[in-house]
Amino acid sequence: MSVGQFEHENVRFQFPENWTVQEQTAELRQLAVTVESPNGSFWSLQCLGPEVHPQHAADQALEAIEAEYDQLESTAIQDEFSGLAMLGYEVDFYCLDLVIEAQIRSFVAEGETYLLLFQAENRDFSELQPVFSAITLSLVRSLLGE
Repeated sequence: MSVGQFEHENVRFQFPENWTVQEQTAELRQLAVTVESPNGSFWSLQCLGPEVHPQHAADQALEAIEAEYDQLESTAIQDEFSGLAMLGYEVDFYCLDLVIEAQIRSFVAEGETYLLLFQAENRDFSELQPVFSAITLSLVRSLLGE
């Protein structure tokens, strides 16, 4: 599989070449970038700066999904990814007639808070999980200078 590369200052990651990239820079220090698969699944990153606590970032992301969708189930998660402590939520909700699975993860690297959101239809999520993990791994390695 061919890979694309996203790079903005100290943020770098690789993604499948057939996915599209949308980048937004909201404020001086805040970057938001989303890579979307041809079927509409996506992996999204927000760089929030040092003043935002990871738990607050994850909670706000969950609240935004809860405000949008009525039937929602969420589970709080604390895990480790490539040696980096992450916290967030695993979320399932209905959109039209589809069950959507999403994962919210927030973490601190090099003093900055980052928020990840990746989601796909429930039936596609397990197939895309290794892709989401590979994108995340390439990001974490670049942030930690590996």
